[in-house]
Order: sequence, then structure tokens, then C-alpha cells
Amino acid sequence: MSYPPGAQPGIRTVIVTDVRLYREGLVMILGGERDLVLIASAAPCDADHAHLAHWVPDVVLADSVTIRGSSLIVDLAGAVPAARVVAFAVQDAAKEEVIACAEAGVAGFVARDASAAELVAVIRSAVAGEVRCSPRVTALLMEQLALARGLHGSPDQQRHLTRREQEIVSLIDAGLSNKEIAHRIGVETATVKNHVHSILEKLCVRSRGEAARLARTLRRWTPPAKI
Repeated sequence: MSYPPGAQPGIRTVIVTDVRLYREGLVMILGGERDLVLIASAAPCDADHAHLAHWVPDVVLADSVTIRGSSLIVDLAGAVPAARVVAFAVQDAAKEEVIACAEAGVAGFVARDASAAELVAVIRSAVAGEVRCSPRVTALLMEQLALARGLHGSPDQQRHLTRREQEIVSLIDAGLSNKEIAHRIGVETATVKNHVHSILEKLCVRSRGEAARLARTLRRWTPPAKI
């Protein structure tokens, strides 16, 4: 059942998912909580979500499994800026998606193996201005914070990437192997390997994936040194 704005007091909640089982299950769970009001039973992930602002929701439950991923969180945050967006069915081992959702401004994570009580607790915490998530998600976010701190540390710690190294990081992020990068930029594979080793040292990370993710997360680079 849906209620018009102002019809009932409580935490006004909207569900955004394409999965019917999620829709029906979440309606049953939320409908049993006295302080939660389901103001719109469901909305598809690929719809124009601007109309949701009419319902003035406090919380939007967004399906993190959708192919749109974190871009759905960004769209919802823009469409309903006053609401807290909570990602549900999160696979907390999917590091890239968890970090992307956090960057998009998610106000809570509900793991795919979470209980109904945990779901409700995350919604209540989001409204209270608290971000609740599993220990695994917390560890991932703390790791990312540490990586960012490593790049923006003291002048002695902060060593700039060259233009060539920035180019290679972007190609790593695009999914290219060292051999493919070498072919793309016209150098030997061994040269690319040397650049990658330098990149990992400068960014204080352990792998190519971490280097690419850190670069994408920060979305800015200090002026590069000359090649």
C-alpha cells in the first residue's frame, strides 16, 4: 500500500528494485514495523526517479545488484536529495562496488545475507545520521581511507606520478594487461612493468587494481613531474 505525503507519521520509505521477490519481501518486512511507512511499494531501477521527490521519502532502499550499480545511487541522491539512500543486497566482498557506493554517498549498506532485523536497524540508523554496515564493509572502507591518506601524506611521502604513469594507471583501470598497455603506448612490456612497479611504490599500494581504484577514488592528481 502507498500513502500520500503527510498521511502517516514515521520513517517514510521507498523501495527501488526490479526484482519482484525483493519488492514483495521488503513490503512484508517493512509493513510489520510501526515506525516505518512504506510510501511507495516499489519503483524500477531504470525509471526516471524525479517523481519520488513528490513523496518526500526519508529513506530510499536501492538495489545494489542491479546492472546500474552505484550509478543508481547517484541518480537517486540527485532526484531525492533530502532522503538517505541505503544500498541493500550488497555483496560485501565486491570491493569495487562497495567503494563506488560509498563514493556516491550511500547512507547504509545491507548485506545480501542480512536479517530482517538488520535491515530495519540500518534504515533507522540512516535516519539518525549514522552509517551502519557489516564488519567486512567497514574494513574495506577503512582500507580505502588508509590508501587515500597514503597519497596525501607528508611532503616526504607524497611522490608525484609522471604523465606516463598517469596514462598507465588509466589503462590499468580500463582493464588492459601490461602487454596490451605496451602495445597501446608503443613500448616494451618490460618498460610497462617498470612503470607499474614505480606506480605501486609511489601510491603505497600492493596491486595494480588498488592503484587504479585509488586514482579513480581521488579523481585528482597533483601536477606531475617531468618524464
